[in-house]
Amino acid sequence: MENPLSYSIDSLDLKILSLLKKNARMKYVEISTHTGISEAAVRYRVKKLLEKNIIKRFTIDTVMDEPGAIVLLRIDTLKSPSTLKKLKSLFGTMYELSGEWDAAVLIKANDSYELNHMVDRIRNVAGVIETQTLLKMT
Repeated sequence: MENPLSYSIDSLDLKILSLLKKNARMKYVEISTHTGISEAAVRYRVKKLLEKNIIKRFTIDTVMDEPGAIVLLRIDTLKSPSTLKKLKSLFGTMYELSGEWDAAVLIKANDSYELNHMVDRIRNVAGVIETQTLLKMT
């Protein structure tokens, strides 16, 4: 895999990336209209951006993908590596922090019962000393 930083991106590439970020399904013809270059040129540029790993993937975001809560954690420093590894394996989306809290776990829950169950699972991981749950309100 080529290093994406070795590829020079110009203003047209940036415009194409901006359009695709807003709508990954946008047709090359429509991108052509917005950028003022031919459809073939758009197709070539997108192909190059994919080959150079500037565009990693095309995806969709759904409301179901959004975290329902962020759980902040204080972790026993002696157990930190194994605790972080366990949390990552259980919940996937986890960030190490610096400051008052040691880590944050993003969780998705359909209701308060499921949310409480997941927070209890976090609290039961060896090395977790304290948690604080931040709810996302919609």
